[in-house]
Amino acid sequence: MDIASFKIRRATVDDLPQLIELWQIENLPWQELERRLTEFQVADDGTGQVVGALGIQIAVRQANIHSEVFRRAD
Repeated sequence: MDIASFKIRRATVDDLPQLIELWQIENLPWQELERRLTEFQVADDGTGQVVGALGIQIAVRQANIHSEVFRRAD
């Protein structure tokens, strides 16, 4: 897996099935996170496979990272 081919972008509804799978693997409250989809940035491998996601809540001029998941730890 070539890191240079990763694309970082805002999560979309099309990413939801993959995100739910990752959240469930990590025992995160996926029902709550599903409602917060617009707060997530995803990394995909260039083929549409989501390899990681980061939840960021923006409040005025500060950001709070609230969730992170990765398909593979390496």
